[in-house]
Amino acid sequence: SKVFGDCPPSCYRRSGYISLPLLRSIHIHNCPRLKFVLPFSTYSALPSLETLRITHCGDLRQVFPWDHDVSVPHTREHSRQAVTVVKEFPKLKHVHLHDLPSLQEICEAKMLAPVLESIKLRGCWALRRLPAVDRRRGSNGPTVHCEKDCWEKLQWDGL
Repeated sequence: SKVFGDCPPSCYRRSGYISLPLLRSIHIHNCPRLKFVLPFSTYSALPSLETLRITHCGDLRQVFPWDHDVSVPHTREHSRQAVTVVKEFPKLKHVHLHDLPSLQEICEAKMLAPVLESIKLRGCWALRRLPAVDRRRGSNGPTVHCEKDCWEKLQWDGL
């Protein structure tokens, strides 16, 4: 299925609702002016996303920012909503982020990735949060590869 251009019937957007149920991977490389990838709101979903790989996008600040304009006027309450909402990525297994010096967070809302297996970070000095994982599954959590200085600043999204 195409993501850009004509949207297939499985892609649905209406007043803040974005669903791409067949999208399995996002690969973005060398987009130096890109500031975000896809704005999210309460009803947005990427239920089949398995791989998120973004490299060499120097201006990227957030992958999935909260879209304050989709359904309600921007207010302090609306900003707080982004922080309290949990966006689940039920099939996300791999996150690879490289040379993204401006990246502050993957998702403005709290992020749950229950089957996350690996995280590779390099040159993401501003990143502070990683997705929460489901530790009840009996695993030790995902394997994380990153610089020591970066690791010491990271926190898992608390749920």
